[in-house]
Amino acid sequence: ELLGRGELGQGRPVVLGYLPSGEAVTGGLEAMVSTAIAGVSGSGKTTTLRFLASQLALKGAKFAILDPHAAAGDESLASTLAPLSGAFVCSPASDQRAYGQTVALVARELERRLAGGRYGAPLLLLCDEFTRVMRELGDDDSLSHLLEAIATEGRKVEVFTMLLGQTWGVSRAGGSELRDTLASAYVHRIKSDRLKCYSGAAWSSRKRSPYRRAARCFSGRARGS
Repeated sequence: ELLGRGELGQGRPVVLGYLPSGEAVTGGLEAMVSTAIAGVSGSGKTTTLRFLASQLALKGAKFAILDPHAAAGDESLASTLAPLSGAFVCSPASDQRAYGQTVALVARELERRLAGGRYGAPLLLLCDEFTRVMRELGDDDSLSHLLEAIATEGRKVEVFTMLLGQTWGVSRAGGSELRDTLASAYVHRIKSDRLKCYSGAAWSSRKRSPYRRAARCFSGRARGS
């Protein structure tokens, strides 16, 4: 429907979300860079990512996917993005070995672009169940290093990341330094005591609607601004 009305696609800004009033919040990847998409199971994380990825695919973006559930059926991130498979730079990774290969591929491309190599499209690393992937990688810290590099230098050469997860505590998200590199957050249904991961303070101390907070996250502003 949005595509049919000419609201999405080439020459149009990315629709990042909607305010409670129904007004669209628009912007671009440069405002997001590294994005966390958080919420409990069934809260709409995958739907949000699919909405964003579909728009970016219309602009020529390419994707590398880490998804522990890639072979689990139609509800997995990899399956729901299957219509965009022509934009995949490799097969979705669903185990430790494949994670490492995909991370290495994106890291090499980031280095190549930073060294002056030509490129024609944004590249996004998409990761479902981020904390699980981190746990399965164990002592392999290549993903942590890549995410930090994307956060600090990816914008220059159009390399970005979107990470989905239910739990974003420091111990499960690679430490506070890594978690704090995430420039933007989409917060879906989540326990109030976990909102401090995004706001920098316990939500109970703030007299605001969580929907208002989520709308601010859509804008790409740093958490706590």
